[in-house]
Amino acid sequence: MAQTFNATAILQVDSAGSDTTNAGGFDPAATFATDLAATLATGSSPVVTSASYNFITRDNAQYLFIKAGTNWVPGLYPVVSTSGNAATLNAAVGAIALYLNGAFTTLNTTAGCATTASPTGGTWGMDYSQSATPVIAFTDMVIDGTTNTKFTSALNPVGPHMVGNLILVTSGTGFTVQRTQVLSVSGTTATCYAALGTVSSTGGNAGLGGCLASPGKAAGVKVSNISLTNPTFLKAGTYSLSTSSNTAGGEIADVGGLWIGYNTRRTTDNRDAARPLFNASANSRVLFSSNGSVTMTNVDFNANSKTGCMAFQCGAYNMRAIRCTAAGAFTNGFYAAFHACTFVDCYTTGCVTGFSLTGGNGNIAIGCTAAGGTTGFTLAGIGCSAIDCIAAGNGTLGFGTASGGSGTLMLNCSAYNNGTSGSGANFYTPTGSACIIRNCIAYTASGSGSVNYRDATGFTQYENCAGGNANAGNFSGLDATAIVENFIPLTANPFASVSTDFSLNSTAGGGALCRAAGFPGAFTGLTTTTSYPDLGAVQSASAVAGGLLTHIGMEAGCNG
Repeated sequence: MAQTFNATAILQVDSAGSDTTNAGGFDPAATFATDLAATLATGSSPVVTSASYNFITRDNAQYLFIKAGTNWVPGLYPVVSTSGNAATLNAAVGAIALYLNGAFTTLNTTAGCATTASPTGGTWGMDYSQSATPVIAFTDMVIDGTTNTKFTSALNPVGPHMVGNLILVTSGTGFTVQRTQVLSVSGTTATCYAALGTVSSTGGNAGLGGCLASPGKAAGVKVSNISLTNPTFLKAGTYSLSTSSNTAGGEIADVGGLWIGYNTRRTTDNRDAARPLFNASANSRVLFSSNGSVTMTNVDFNANSKTGCMAFQCGAYNMRAIRCTAAGAFTNGFYAAFHACTFVDCYTTGCVTGFSLTGGNGNIAIGCTAAGGTTGFTLAGIGCSAIDCIAAGNGTLGFGTASGGSGTLMLNCSAYNNGTSGSGANFYTPTGSACIIRNCIAYTASGSGSVNYRDATGFTQYENCAGGNANAGNFSGLDATAIVENFIPLTANPFASVSTDFSLNSTAGGGALCRAAGFPGAFTGLTTTTSYPDLGAVQSASAVAGGLLTHIGMEAGCNG
């Protein structure tokens, strides 16, 4: 099936939708009508009309897109009801996905669809892509007698409400089965992105609107070979991934773009607690991978008792996972198989390796946590980093580098009770691995753990780190190539709760020693510039010189 629409079209996935009948997307970059007017526009329930379109029942529970216009507030507005050719919108605070700089960025903090009560000349369209079924079902499409990208319909007359929506042509003699897009309308004739088939063909069947049912299908219909193409929103729900890549129910192998999980906030800054769950439903699957620049946010992965699976694989420059989780016995929760991959605020539990930054250079984990697996974080290559990260209860290793790695940085990381047997450790640097470990904490439960910092002659530099309670001591393997500066031996557990809260406690010999003890206390050459960073991943608010120090910037690792 052909997939022919703009790279700017936004795809919508919801388990309540359909991969076979629904078109699945809406393009906010299309050429829309410019005749929207409103009354009560500064309130929570504005009423809108259009000189070129009568709003009717089918628009209820759909979304009006206001793109531009003097005094208008661009965004995506839920349609509450229709009456007398007009539509009443929900424009209450928090109801609108604001449209800024070509994206639906955040929710509104002020009620209304405009800054004046009765604006006119608004640029508008209808987004039908979030419906569970097609909003318009064509059975009588007619391709224009001269131009095969144009069509009409007697039963569902073309109008400006169709512009920007994807349309799925399913059958009809002379028609090409495909997903395409309504680019514009003139009178009762629509112009589409692609040729619809043979000129003058009649009886075409198609559906306009409706969401896709599976992320694999969304990946398969995206415009290919273009980076940052077809942003995709994923409604909270469970998605089983078991078949081949980029098919309904399949794994995802993307070429580039944005994937955002959400429940109620369909915005790029989404932080909904309910999120989409990708379940492995067969062995030896890579649930999400890419060979293009991709950002994925707010998605949960589960190995689902399957073996040999990987949750998220970065296979290209500038691929990111943000606020994602991986649970179960994945071989790798998050794997950087290429260069310049970033994992931000992600979490793993029970993985063989939580975060594997081993396949390239310049890979970074920031604010991430790996718990209850075998290895928390493994770093290799040149210039890979773990910043503000936590490793807890991993059987073999908390944080480690691979032999031959260079320029590796572990900054403000906390490791608790990792490597509880054999040659394990909270932190480990092997032979030939040049590494800086700065402002980090390593602590083990009483009677368990082998060593906190295991160094196999790796030219490691330890700056203002702390450790305690390991059976074999804080350090092993140090030689003349290692540098240890301002190490703080701990005699008590420094963490508030080793199961739920890795912030610093105030216990003497524990968390109290780690507060404001980080490097640098003073900057070389700046005698009056003093810094008070805490050790570990979680920063505290500290009373300093009568004021309140909140360590702004520490969560991004910018403490030096």
